[in-house]
Amino acid sequence: MEIAINNSLINSASKYGMANTEAENQESFLAKVASGESNAFEELIKKYGNLIWSIARRFFSNQAEAEDAVQEIFLALWQSASRFDANKGSEITFIATIARRRLIDGLRKNNKHKIL
Repeated sequence: MEIAINNSLINSASKYGMANTEAENQESFLAKVASGESNAFEELIKKYGNLIWSIARRFFSNQAEAEDAVQEIFLALWQSASRFDANKGSEITFIATIARRRLIDGLRKNNKHKIL
C-alpha cells in the first residue's frame, strides 16, 4: 500500500485543532484506523499532520528529509494503531511518542551512513 501525504493536506488540518472533544474521546482516530473505517486515516492526517510536521522540521533542517520522515511516521501509525490503549495514555501522547522514536531512528540511520 502506498501512502501519499502532501503538505497541502497537512496545512489544511489546522481547522481541526488538537483538542479532544467528548465525541472523539468515545472512539479515537487510532481506533477508527485500526478498525479499518473508511476515511479514518485521512482524518488522522488532518488532525495530527501539523503536529508531526512541526516535530519533523525540528529534527531535520532539510525539507525533503522531513517529508520522508512524516510519511514514515504516518505509516508507523497506521501499522500500530491497534496497539493504542486510551487507558495507558492519550492519543496525542501515543502519536508524538511514535513520531519522536521514528525521527530518532532516522537521525541515527542518516548519521551511520555519513560515517561510512
